[in-house]
Amino acid sequence: MASRMKTLLPLLALSAILFGAAAEEYFVSVTGNDGASGKKESEAFRTISRGVRAIGNGDTLTILPGRYFESVEWKLPGKEGGKRTVVRAKYPGSVLIHGDKPAPRFRKIPGYRFVYEADWNEPAFAVNERDTLKILTPSASIRELEFDFGHFVLENGKLYLSTTDGREPDPAHLSVSVLPGNGFVIANAVDFELDGISVTGFYSHEMVKNNPWSASRHGIYLTGARNTTVRRCRAFLNSNGISLGVTPKNTLIEDCVAYANGSKQPLSGGNIIVYGSCEN
Repeated sequence: MASRMKTLLPLLALSAILFGAAAEEYFVSVTGNDGASGKKESEAFRTISRGVRAIGNGDTLTILPGRYFESVEWKLPGKEGGKRTVVRAKYPGSVLIHGDKPAPRFRKIPGYRFVYEADWNEPAFAVNERDTLKILTPSASIRELEFDFGHFVLENGKLYLSTTDGREPDPAHLSVSVLPGNGFVIANAVDFELDGISVTGFYSHEMVKNNPWSASRHGIYLTGARNTTVRRCRAFLNSNGISLGVTPKNTLIEDCVAYANGSKQPLSGGNIIVYGSCEN
């Protein structure tokens, strides 16, 4: 028996080298815990950022339904020709990654017809009108809000704005973009699949040092894409919607929807974007 075991163990080790370790599945849930194992729904991680750090090449990260307030930026360690790594919603369309928060209740400023104010002690990169699908951008002064609708000013713990139609703002239809990063960004997206994720509320006017392209934020952004699929995803009210970095290869955007994205300052944005030429 001992002789057989001595023979079997090297064969198992050789098999693992030749065929690779078995793929794992990890889970994320809004009721999870980042200190958990992540290997069962009952032991799910709390954040998607923790989940992507746990998976390796060929693994699957399944995200349970809910709203996830975070910016996910991750570099996939894969090499072309390896196993496919998957990040997916358990039910397509049931997962929302968002960088915004509900707007406060506003009050009209005395002496103005169209300008309203509210207490606000957090960043404000944009104010989103969800009923009109318009993004309010910063204005130079409070006075200009009276004549140039659809802008806002953040000053001394106060958020001032005029809506796109000049009417009283309804907090039920407004949100404020507060996270400075991107929604879901994957560098070195090789042999990768993203399925069923929605992203909203990522908008910034700040440029990262030595990175001239950083000023325009993205809902979903894949760089170095090779043999990759983005499927059944949705992006709305971001600087950019769904973007592929320069010269993707064998990469498909399938059954995705992007709308109401776009930045006019400091860089222009759009809904579904491919930078440079594509190969296959």
